[in-house]
Amino acid sequence: MGKKNDAIVPFFKDKFRFSDLFNGAFFNGEQIIKPKDLELVPSDTGALLKDKSKKQLKINRFRDITMKWQQKVTLAILACEIQENVHYAMPVRNMIYDGLCYAEQIENSWNTLSNDEKKDVDSAEFLSHFRKDDSINPVITLVFYYGDNWDGNVDIHSMFKDYDSSLSHGIGKLLLEKYVPNYRINLINPTKLEDLSVFKSDLHLIFSMLKYKNDKDKLFRFTKDNSDYFESVSSQTAYAITTLLDSQKLLNEFLDKDEKEEKNMCKALEDLYNDGVAEGERKGRLEGRLEGRLGTVSVLKSIGWKNDAIIDKLIEVYNISTDEAKELVAGTI
Repeated sequence: MGKKNDAIVPFFKDKFRFSDLFNGAFFNGEQIIKPKDLELVPSDTGALLKDKSKKQLKINRFRDITMKWQQKVTLAILACEIQENVHYAMPVRNMIYDGLCYAEQIENSWNTLSNDEKKDVDSAEFLSHFRKDDSINPVITLVFYYGDNWDGNVDIHSMFKDYDSSLSHGIGKLLLEKYVPNYRINLINPTKLEDLSVFKSDLHLIFSMLKYKNDKDKLFRFTKDNSDYFESVSSQTAYAITTLLDSQKLLNEFLDKDEKEEKNMCKALEDLYNDGVAEGERKGRLEGRLEGRLGTVSVLKSIGWKNDAIIDKLIEVYNISTDEAKELVAGTI
């Protein structure tokens, strides 16, 4: 797991946020999945497979977050994959993860049987390691992408880009639609959502904030307008927000403080905003100063001054080093 995921994954392991994320993504904000019905389960998933020679091979994969959704019985396995960058093979990756989760359920179901129960199965059930009336739980995977633009594939069929054109009379499309099962990923990119009111937790504010991460003015105003929340957030939330905003400067500031302290995001963002304004002003002054010095070089050259004389004059007038003066005359600054 990358360093950024180390900040974001614990944030979404909160059951209230996790259920809110899924309810907003799948149920338009209706509270179908309730926090009390969720159980965090180990994120490694795998299956013990055997080849024809009975040689065993254990395949494991690690998911970012996995929760069991259950009431009187288990309703589904809910998994969330956190993505900062586009993964162009995400449909295949998720399909493997989900397939392993199903295989693991089958393996666990068989392993829970007693020896007497295993003796009662018929040959087909023994071969399958799955009895005719056994069942498994559906696996629902959500891809949370917090980058700017997802231009990757969203299903398996989109990865067969040239398949249809390689066959005549539309046979390729017919084969895909009729005989090749499609697998589609469930992708959510909060920066592209129009209606954020479907989220009932603080995700509503944080996702709104992400829309302004590339505009410091709007970001600053938004946090000031919602200061009741942003003036006092937990360390975990602060780390997640700064990671989602991709602000190393904010992260460094918070890391210097007690992790148990609540963080004032408004103050931190105000400091960041003021630093940006100050840097803009400093850059403007430097650009103006440089423009004036280059103008002096241009004028002196136009009236026939030699380079050495111009360099001496620049040193005298602007109190700069010899190297700086030479770069101005050579046009390399």
